Amino acid sequence: MLTVDIVGDKEVIARFSSMTDRIHQKLLQFITGYSAKLQNYVVTQKLSGQVLNHISGNLQASIHNEVEDSGSSIIGRVYSAGCNYAGIHEFGFTGSETVKEHIRTHLFGREVAPFTVPSFTREMHMPERSFLRSSLADNRDEIIEGMKTAVAEAAKE
Repeated sequence: MLTVDIVGDKEVIARFSSMTDRIHQKLLQFITGYSAKLQNYVVTQKLSGQVLNHISGNLQASIHNEVEDSGSSIIGRVYSAGCNYAGIHEFGFTGSETVKEHIRTHLFGREVAPFTVPSFTREMHMPERSFLRSSLADNRDEIIEGMKTAVAEAAKE
């Protein structure tokens, strides 16, 4: 007959339980920092003439980041909000577009007497010019390495 006594099982369980919290906190810290870094990358490396020409700054100003921590998962997001043409550039578009009636005060870069342009439909082909998905792909290896490092650091503590 073989008898086995396990000594320290409660300590081992406590260590693994606390490791989960440390890993979560390290990952939260990394994802929070990297979300801001990725937002900056999109604005400075994709939207300053590299992928799309900088004209008004509206698209750049629409790029935000946020981190959602539910306790069991951490989600970092970099996204565009408040810029109605961001999706067309990111994914491309082919189809009909209806242009609403509007008043023009400039034509070919020159100021003109205000006139009304009636509503019309036009065919449009806008090729994909990814600035969000391509930024994530550009930084993929660094993100994976950073997450691995965060987990390893938490496990060492």
